Formats: sequence, structure tokens, C-alpha cells
Amino acid sequence: MNKSGPGVRVKIFKNLPGQTEPKMIVVPQTFEEFLKQAGKKLDISAKFAYTSTGGVIDDTNLLREDEDVYISEKSGFYRNESSAKRYKIAILGPGGVGKSCLTIRYTKSTFVESYDPTIEDAFRHQAVVDDRVVQLEILDTAGQEEFKCLSQSWVEGKDGFLLVFNLCDTNSFQACAMYYKMIEKEAEQREKDRPPIVLVGNKSDLVDKRKITMQQAIERSELWSVTYIETSARTGQNVEKAFEELVRLIRRDKKDDPALDGGKGGGSKRLCIFL
Repeated sequence: MNKSGPGVRVKIFKNLPGQTEPKMIVVPQTFEEFLKQAGKKLDISAKFAYTSTGGVIDDTNLLREDEDVYISEKSGFYRNESSAKRYKIAILGPGGVGKSCLTIRYTKSTFVESYDPTIEDAFRHQAVVDDRVVQLEILDTAGQEEFKCLSQSWVEGKDGFLLVFNLCDTNSFQACAMYYKMIEKEAEQREKDRPPIVLVGNKSDLVDKRKITMQQAIERSELWSVTYIETSARTGQNVEKAFEELVRLIRRDKKDDPALDGGKGGGSKRLCIFL
């Protein structure tokens, strides 16, 4: 795992098309000083910094060793293409499984120890998956423990889902069935194929506390014909891969990428396992 924060070396580029010659910079303690030094190296009035996928950087602790950073005088990432496909996805699962932690790790490249489980939040994130820009609208659903609190609005109009459980909690694994049925019900009511789903076993770093075996999770994914991946929001393991795989499945399902064209509904039946 790459180091991050003050002291690491990153590559900086001007936030413009065709900028191929990077400058190296050792990240200082403060973000203000980082912009000052970056602007001096690139000979611009640096005011904004972006990741290679267009994520806004506003904290030196988010910078990782050897990361590509795009420096700009004006707001807006140059690869924010109006032609980029936009997909709406939802993060589903019971409370305490780490849905918000996964979302924040992916969109902000950081880990939060605690997050209000009653908050339903939405994120917009630009990503580059297989060299193609995509705009994601991510719904981070509230972690209600009681099934009567499940909201049908969570699944309406969504292009795909991350269905998350805690590898250290048997009840959360069993609860996933309720969310899966809700997704299937919505598809049936609209007489459409079920959207792609990635089943996510989170907290893989807590090896000694694990209760759900790999075989159990794989059997469940095969039963539902969905992708399965194990992640750790704390370490970042496979988090980006989970979101990227969902994007690939959505593209295939919508026939947005000839290379992944598997026919109608193909995205929901593809099984890929990342461990």
C-alpha cells in the first residue's frame, strides 16, 4: 500500500489537455504551501488540485506516493467531458457494514472512523475506467436496521448497485437477501432486466474477526449470478476495483462498450471474483 500525506513525492501536471511533462514535488505539511510550491514549479497561479480522475484535492493527507496531480488556475477538471456517460448507482446494505466508509474512501481517497448511520447522502464522482471518463451519481443509503425502513426510492432508476455486508457479521450477510429482493421486485414491476450488482464483503482486514467464509460468499454470488469482491475501506483494498467493476457491468448491460457487449441483460449475469 502506497504511503500518503506530507513527505511523499507526487507528479504534478498543468490541468490542461496535452500536458505530458510532469514535475516532481515533495508534499509539504499544508495544502496552501503545496499549491504555492506547485504553482512555482509549473509557472501558474495555482488555486485548485485534482486527482487523475477529476476528484478535488483539498488536503495534503489525501496525496499518495507517486500520484498524478493536476494543478489549475481555474475551477474544473479538463477531462470533465460533457459526452461522458452518467450512471446512477446505490450503495445498499444494513447498518454498520461500512457503506459510507467505502463511498468516502472511493470518492475522497480517505478513511473515516465514524459516520452518522442515519444520514442518506449523495455523491458525484468523475472516474476514468478503462481509459473512458464516466460520471457517477452515488447514493449512499442510510443504514437502517429494521427492514420496514427500507425505501423503494433507493432502487428506482438506478443503473447498478453495490450490495454490502460485513464479513465479521453473520446477520448483515443474511440481511443482504432483503435488499436483493427489493432490487428484483423493482425490476419486475418495470418489466426490465435486473440491473448489475456487485456483492461486497467489507472489512476484509479484520481477519481474526471474520465469520463469513469465502465459500459462503461465493455460493451466494453464484446463486444470484452477481459479481463478488472483498474490500477493506480502512486499507483501501479493492475499493476502487469494486466501483470500477460495477461500471464495466453497467456498460455491458447498457451496451455502452462494444468490448464488453454481452447482449441484453448480460451485465447482471457476469461473475468476477476479486479477493
